[in-house]
Amino acid sequence: TLRRHFSQSARKTRYQPQRPPDAKAPLITLAQPQGRAGRSTAALHLATAAALAGYRVLLIDADPAGDLAQALQVSEATEIGVLGLIARAAARHLRQANEARLDRGEAPLAMDGVLSAALGLHAQDLIRPTLWPGLDLLPAGAGLMQADLQIGRWRMAQARWQPWRALADALDSDGLRSRYDLILCDTGRGLGPLALAMLASADVLLAPLPL
Repeated sequence: TLRRHFSQSARKTRYQPQRPPDAKAPLITLAQPQGRAGRSTAALHLATAAALAGYRVLLIDADPAGDLAQALQVSEATEIGVLGLIARAAARHLRQANEARLDRGEAPLAMDGVLSAALGLHAQDLIRPTLWPGLDLLPAGAGLMQADLQIGRWRMAQARWQPWRALADALDSDGLRSRYDLILCDTGRGLGPLALAMLASADVLLAPLPL
């Protein structure tokens, strides 16, 4: 509110963040195979600092531990979290493959319940506001505990499906790169399929190093 008020003065450029026209929000992903490397803490501080500077920030929690929701006082979360966007990509790929199979006279492949539910999912369905104005969170759901197994199983059933661009494609197709100025993603320990999917979609990679 103060930024909007003072931006009406002759020196308004001092009070508003620089947003290049038509620029898309970059996805910055934090990753570190070791535990206790400060990934979540760094993501939290970067996100809140950017929000306080006036930027519109989306923070994605891809860590099954889900610590960011508690830190940002977000109590309502979905069961599936960011895995829902990967599941949606897998479901759409499977649906197209089944259409091709039917055209060839072949039986379609089965689609599990997670994929079926993800078909109608929109990224906005997963995002929650936080106590910081300008900072939204896509919290980790309990389903992330099985994310690596789920992604591996979908990958085995669909050899041509590549989950590595699922997040980047979702950010573009759902308009999140235009809605926000900065998108940060925190990953969990290790480099499993979920973490690799987050890394492959990133525009910038940050690797906190423990002291």
